[in-house]
Amino acid sequence: GQWQSIIAAGGQKMDFDAQDSSADADGRGYNLTIGGSYRFAENWRTGVFAGAYRQNLEAGPRDSDYKLNSYIATAFLQYYYAN
Repeated sequence: GQWQSIIAAGGQKMDFDAQDSSADADGRGYNLTIGGSYRFAENWRTGVFAGAYRQNLEAGPRDSDYKLNSYIATAFLQYYYAN
């Protein structure tokens, strides 16, 4: 069999202070995804993946702050047919 793995990470920074149409706010987000798959036969592969994402938004002193944590996990079984 053959193993394949993935690790992916990312981030973002948001600045709403420069926009006239919204409240002053700053935000940050981070994500991490890990997973792998195993080809156990010529046409078959199975695997699992998991990910986490965190986002924060800090608004002005009289506005709300926002925090979101998201998680996802999945497993799969794939059959590949080629002519």
